[in-house]
Amino acid sequence: MRGVDQAQIQKTEARVRKEREKMVRTFGLLTEDSLDLLVELGQRDAKLVQVVGQALARERDQALANQRRAEQERSMQAAKARRFGAELGYPAVDALDLNDGVDHWRTYLANPKHPLESLFAEIARLAEKIKTIKVELYLRVENNSNYIG
Repeated sequence: MRGVDQAQIQKTEARVRKEREKMVRTFGLLTEDSLDLLVELGQRDAKLVQVVGQALARERDQALANQRRAEQERSMQAAKARRFGAELGYPAVDALDLNDGVDHWRTYLANPKHPLESLFAEIARLAEKIKTIKVELYLRVENNSNYIG
């Protein structure tokens, strides 16, 4: 009896795997939950599977397009920060904290979780303070006295 139950379970799992593979071929990669939903709907209504599957695929494509746009915007902001830093005399904004190093700041600038607006504000604040010029002065002293050391 137990062997029959186990065989039935394996048969059902194989059928579900095949159905999921069919959904992936039809709609592309989706989440596990979405594929499970489509398989379950497929047992009831094939037209509904098509409508829901297409909607899920559109949502996935839109999310990927949004992610690409956000990454491009982030890259543009990071490039702007590097240019702004270079204009202020920094070799690169990536080097604001020299102990962290260039790789750290490149990663920081590329991470969408880090807001760049606060970084730009800090750079602008530093720019207001950096209104100095470094000058070397050489002084020639003649008629030396005891007060000059």
